[in-house]
Amino acid sequence: MRRLSLPIIILLFIFLCSGIALGLYKNHQDSSVLVLMQVPQGIEVSIYKDLGGDGAYNYNQNRPLLVTVSSSQKVKLKTGIYDVVVSDPSNLYSNPVTKEIISYNTKTVTVHPSYNDQKLESLLPSVRPSILESLYKAYPHIPQNYTVINDHLYVLGDWYGSVLKPKNPSLDTLRIIMHKEGSAWKLAIKQPTISIGEPSNPTIPPDVIEKVDQL
Repeated sequence: MRRLSLPIIILLFIFLCSGIALGLYKNHQDSSVLVLMQVPQGIEVSIYKDLGGDGAYNYNQNRPLLVTVSSSQKVKLKTGIYDVVVSDPSNLYSNPVTKEIISYNTKTVTVHPSYNDQKLESLLPSVRPSILESLYKAYPHIPQNYTVINDHLYVLGDWYGSVLKPKNPSLDTLRIIMHKEGSAWKLAIKQPTISIGEPSNPTIPPDVIEKVDQL
């Protein structure tokens, strides 16, 4: 019986290793990841496989719908890029479509929809009295020394920002951010300040801080 030469043995070994690696790669590619989809209460989102489109909200039947989520729950997804679409028949949201990359390290995807400016403006008059009541209760001197101007709601109407314009020119112009927790509005920063800044307020959405600092 003839012995196999060393080069042939090496080639066979390489082919064997390549086959094993390819099999592991295919299994890795075909496996799914269990992802916790965190969705705000009362909001429904649909998850589509991304087809390389422009993210337009008007999805057609050729785009495969994978799952619809109406509360925070775990779903199985293969690795890849997905379009997460907030149900928005009344055009209330500014960002109904977001792209999410699912990898083997992905544990959680948090959906952060925001109302558009028109919706937020319509909500402000009804909540402004309770917001100012909470603010004045925490800082009774504000009505005497400042005028609240340029106030806005953000995200889902649960964040509020405004400028405190001093009645005395020697005082600084201040800014505040308040957050609705349950049914109560609370100051989200330590105290009214000239500039809020992101590093010292990690619990506030960065885009809210940026917008309030630009008021």
